[in-house]
Amino acid sequence: MFLVLSMFVLAMPQVSLAQDEPSPDAAAEEDEEDQAAKHFSKGRKLYGEGKYNKAIEELLKAYELRPAPPILLNIARTYEKLRKKKEALKYYKEFLQKARLVDPNRPQVEAVVKKLEREVKGTTGAVTSAAGTETPEAGPGEEGTPMVRSRHQQLIHTPVDSAKVNQPITIMAKLPPRTEVDRVVLYIRRGGETRFHEIPMELQGETYVAKIPAMYVTSTSLQYFLQALKGTGKGSVRAEAGTKTTPHIVVIEGGRAPNLGPVEEIDITSPYRTWVWVSASASVAFIGGGVGFALLARDRESAIERWADEKSCQQPCQDGKVPPRLTFDNKARDWESEGQTFALLGKLFIGLGIASAGAFGALLYLDRKYVKEERARLGAGQPALSERSTRPRLMAAPWAGPTGAGLVGSINF
Repeated sequence: MFLVLSMFVLAMPQVSLAQDEPSPDAAAEEDEEDQAAKHFSKGRKLYGEGKYNKAIEELLKAYELRPAPPILLNIARTYEKLRKKKEALKYYKEFLQKARLVDPNRPQVEAVVKKLEREVKGTTGAVTSAAGTETPEAGPGEEGTPMVRSRHQQLIHTPVDSAKVNQPITIMAKLPPRTEVDRVVLYIRRGGETRFHEIPMELQGETYVAKIPAMYVTSTSLQYFLQALKGTGKGSVRAEAGTKTTPHIVVIEGGRAPNLGPVEEIDITSPYRTWVWVSASASVAFIGGGVGFALLARDRESAIERWADEKSCQQPCQDGKVPPRLTFDNKARDWESEGQTFALLGKLFIGLGIASAGAFGALLYLDRKYVKEERARLGAGQPALSERSTRPRLMAAPWAGPTGAGLVGSINF
C-alpha cells in the first residue's frame, strides 16, 4: 500500500493551511479553497490520531468544497483502515473515473481495485465490475440471477470543468476493459443551443482524443458527452461518459452570454462588402434622378401644350381655313430647351442606374461567394460544425456560468 495523504498537499501548492483559529470576520472572507484546505488538514490530523470515522467526515467536506481526485484516494485509504472494503472500492473507482489518464497513481490504484474486488467477492458473493455494477454469484443449489445493470458501461474519462475563452479544449477517454467498439464520438454544444454537434475521436495508443475548436469556446459555457459505438441504430452504444440529458458542463472564463445563433455564423467581411453598398446606393440614386428628370421634361412638355392651346384659341379658323402657324415666344422657347435637357438627363441617369444595378448584382454574388468559401475554410476538418443549424420557432436550453446556471430561450417571429 502506498501513502497518499501527503500527495494532496503537494498537488495544491497554492493552498496555505491556517495556524490559528480564524475569527468570525476572517472566516466569512475565506474562499472555498481555503475552507477545503482546512477540512483536509483536520482530516489528516484525525487520520494520524487513528480517528478514522471523523477523518472521513472532514475529507468528505473538503471534497465537497474542492472536488480534487487526490482527496478521493485519502477517503478510500481511510475506509480501508476501517476495513470497509466496499466503500474503499467505491472511492478508488471514483478516483479512476475522475483522475487524469496520465496520473502517476493510476496503475497502483488499478491494482488495488483488482485486489479489493477479489476480497469483496469472497466476502459478499458479488463481483463488482469496473463500471460499478454488481452481479451476485449463485448460492448452493441456486441459479445465478443478475441484478439490474446500469444501461451502459462508463468510459474512463476525466471531465473537463473549466476552460479559457477562444482556446481549444482537448478531450481524452479510454475504453473500459474488454469493450469492442467501432468508433468513439464527442458530442458538444454551446450554452443556449439545443442541438449537439458530433466530432469523431481519434485513437492514439490506448486513448481516444478529440479537440473542441476554439471557434466553439466562446460563450460562458458548453456541454459535452462521449459515446463509444458498435454498429449503428438503437443499441449501438457500448459505453459513455455523460449523456444527452446529463452532459458534462464546462465553464468558460471570459466567455460571452449565450448566443442562440448557429455555431458557424461567423462575422466574415468580404472585400466586396463596401462596394456592394456603394453600387446599391448609386443604383437607387441614378434611377431616382432619372425618374425626376423625366417628370421635369414631361412638365415642360405639358407647359408648351397649354401655351399652344391658348394661342390657338386666340386665332380661330375662319371660312374653314387653317389658322396661321404659331411662332414660339421667348417663354415657349425656354420651356422647349429645358424639356430637351431634362429628357436627355433622364435617359442618362436611367442608363447609369441600370448599369449600377448590374454592378450591384455582380458584387453581391462575389460577396456571398467569398463569405461561403471563407466559412467553409474555417470549418475545414469539422464538417459537422460548418453545417447550418436550424433554429426552431420556440426553443429553450440550459446554460451555466461562473455565478450560476439556468435556462435561456428564444421565440422567432
